[in-house]
Amino acid sequence: MTAIRVKTRVPENRQVTVTLPDDVPVGDAELEIVVCEPVVEFTVVLPPDDGPTAFPSRPTNAQLAAEFDAFERMLPDLMKQYAGKYVALHNGEVVAVDTTEVGALTTARQQEPGRLVYARLVTDQPQPLPKITARRELRSG
Repeated sequence: MTAIRVKTRVPENRQVTVTLPDDVPVGDAELEIVVCEPVVEFTVVLPPDDGPTAFPSRPTNAQLAAEFDAFERMLPDLMKQYAGKYVALHNGEVVAVDTTEVGALTTARQQEPGRLVYARLVTDQPQPLPKITARRELRSG
């Protein structure tokens, strides 16, 4: 299974075209489209040499905020068992554990289809902010 996360701005006509990467196999497939409200809010701490890091801030979505609060309450116990791994929470309970965020979310969504889950790295340290690179081709004529 290939998991692909795409962020986009949905235009007024609600039409979005997706071109899949070359490594996605051709043939019959089931694509899952999940529409979420943006949850990218960080408090940035800039260490001297390693680039920006941050602790995730509390989501604005009420359900995700409740899962965030549960994660924060559970963090000391999670550190004992799952330090360095990603956990996915639903209703304040761990429903999936994986070495990657996508893996934890994929497993959680298989176990809790259609339910909102919150996944996060089990750590008490701020994490490097992801580097977002984009390439734009300009063509004339």
